[in-house]
Amino acid sequence: MNSQSLKIHPSQLRSLLRVSIGSLILQLVSIVAGAAVMIAWGFQVDDAVSFFATMQENKWIGFLMDDIFSVTLVVLYLFTFLGIFYFLARKHLTLSLVGGLMIFTAAILCVSAHSGFSMLYLGEKYWATTDPGIRQQLLAAGEAVIARNLWNSTSGFFTGLFLQGGGVLVSLVMLRSPQFGKVTAISGLIANGLDLCQHLLGYFRFSVPDLILIIAGPIYILWFAGMLVDTLRIYRSLKSSADQPTEIVHG
Repeated sequence: MNSQSLKIHPSQLRSLLRVSIGSLILQLVSIVAGAAVMIAWGFQVDDAVSFFATMQENKWIGFLMDDIFSVTLVVLYLFTFLGIFYFLARKHLTLSLVGGLMIFTAAILCVSAHSGFSMLYLGEKYWATTDPGIRQQLLAAGEAVIARNLWNSTSGFFTGLFLQGGGVLVSLVMLRSPQFGKVTAISGLIANGLDLCQHLLGYFRFSVPDLILIIAGPIYILWFAGMLVDTLRIYRSLKSSADQPTEIVHG
């Protein structure tokens, strides 16, 4: 079979890398902001009564507590890998494609499973009426929305499976790629691997130590920071190199 190649001009790569750099910065901000919300107001409430009560005090605080920062973090993966994918594919096209498709699927599922806007709508309806019957109906609707949110639904399960699974595959390719540091690749393997284990164990109702999440959290920050540093280094090297088209070769 004749090999084929996709030629990409360095100026185009630099444009994609700028998107990746901006996205990685926003992902780090999302992690810090999500942690700040959790420290200030606690974890997401898991019943409609508590959710509506929180939204009555301040509906936007309730919205922020509904894991909007996690959704933002996951969606930004799409933009992060726009520029990074090229360099991963040069090392191992198959693993890069499979990992990228898994992450893309996870981002779509994550958005579809988020309950924030639905709960905002139901909460406004709940506090706008004093009819006990209507309130009971709205509470039941709220419980139904919570049952299909990011943490309780089939979409949520596969979001975690594809996101962490894709992260493991991408980190494996990074480990073999000269463009990415060993610290970046190993931290990605550890963080995504630990998160994948607790995700699977948790859904199958095994007792999962909180220590797993406590360890994985800071390592995720190290992974994103490492990708940011590596991507900036690649971007600077492209700026200083001659503008000759480069290519991905595949069979």
